[in-house]
Amino acid sequence: MPKIENNRWLPTYKTDSQLFHKKCKRKINKVTIKNKNVMYQKFLNLRARASHNCPVEADTISKNGRNPKSQMSRESLQIITVFFAVLALMVNVFMVTSCKKKDENQKVPAPTGVTASQSGSTVAIYWNNVSVATEYVVFRSNNSDGTYSQIGNATNNTQFVDNKPLNGDNYYKVKSVNSAGESDYSDYAYCNYSEGGETNFWTQKADFAGGDRCWAVGFSIGNKGYIGTGRDVVNYKQDFWEYDPSSNVWTQKADFPGAGREKAVGFSIGNKGYIGIGEDGDDNIYQDFWEYDPSSNIWTKKADFPGGKRMDAVGFSIGNKGYIGTGYGNYYNSCQDFWEYDPASNKWTQKADFAGGSNVNAVGFSIGNKGYIGTGNSVGDYQDFWEYDPASNSWTQKADFAGGNRGGAVGFSIGNKGYIGTGCSMGCNKDLWEYDPSSNSWTRKADLPIIFGRNAAVAFSIGNKGYFGTGCGNWYYDFWEYTP
Repeated sequence: MPKIENNRWLPTYKTDSQLFHKKCKRKINKVTIKNKNVMYQKFLNLRARASHNCPVEADTISKNGRNPKSQMSRESLQIITVFFAVLALMVNVFMVTSCKKKDENQKVPAPTGVTASQSGSTVAIYWNNVSVATEYVVFRSNNSDGTYSQIGNATNNTQFVDNKPLNGDNYYKVKSVNSAGESDYSDYAYCNYSEGGETNFWTQKADFAGGDRCWAVGFSIGNKGYIGTGRDVVNYKQDFWEYDPSSNVWTQKADFPGAGREKAVGFSIGNKGYIGIGEDGDDNIYQDFWEYDPSSNIWTKKADFPGGKRMDAVGFSIGNKGYIGTGYGNYYNSCQDFWEYDPASNKWTQKADFAGGSNVNAVGFSIGNKGYIGTGNSVGDYQDFWEYDPASNSWTQKADFAGGNRGGAVGFSIGNKGYIGTGCSMGCNKDLWEYDPSSNSWTRKADLPIIFGRNAAVAFSIGNKGYFGTGCGNWYYDFWEYTP
């Protein structure tokens, strides 16, 4: 029968076994609760009292004769088993994902610096080496966004010759290949191929013998070309060099007698050459002006440029007169004034200001009896293009340069066409564009076959060929001939 204690019902217990607790040195009963629905709270009270009187593990008292410790162990084991199963699954997923990402990270990269240029009856494609590539695959299309078809491959080589280019537009892309697979396409390179192979291509010539430099000057006198001044990483230059295209040889001439400098102007009038203005490494800006006589290899100082100290200007000649305009003046104020030099009288005359406004790092050249200035920068980069008529002392705006905004480009003329190329805006370029004054239109020509675009180079023409060399982007001294 149930017992009553303090007016409360107590459960009836049946002894199942006896346990001996070392600390209490007495026996306690392991009990089973008969009426678990009604008396379970009484049982909990009893267990709490027993634990207070003799601290035994609470798990030694159980419901229905089962050991809660054993029950908890089994439940814990199940939980732990599930936990480790989930953990193992997560680790497996992580490893698969990591391996996948690792494989993606190890995917062979696409080539960079892809160029394409006509060379006779073929097109030469060049690109930068990819160290992990064992082979390259070359593709071609007649449209930049068109379907590219494989035309060949190159093993352990970073160039390919397309022996059967399309007449007109050719777009090339390259993929790297190794045991892991192939890369994505490279950026495309463009070449406008002229059938017959006699026009619109570049040929590399003997490197400029004066070494790498930026912001030099270049011009031609007769059948020879000249490059001088500029700067390398350390020095501002005074040296002066002559190029003979018939022998492809450079010869050093008398140093420019003014201070070493960069960002000067240079042009020729008749059989004489001229260099003036510019700046040196101490931020001295110059306005001196010098004449070079190739027959005697002598420099002679001429009348200073009257527009004041100047740098980053343009200079060219029309007939028997020379012209300098735009650029930075004192305190780096950009200018738009324009001046004519007469070597017969050694005098300067101010002309109509450049109608394009203040400008620096522009290009200038002449075609026939007209002068041209375009591109450059002052507040942003420009692509406007202007014609100067010395007979009327007037400027006329022409079709914008089709290559986009830029400064530090090069410009020259061959026959009745003008050319602008390279230079920088958001990035540096290696393109070349031809201007036809009869139609007032621009046509893209063969890109320079160089790896990276550049600015601050020199360019001039000798006879029916154009020449390009040196420049920044890095420091360069390569030299190229252009056949239009």
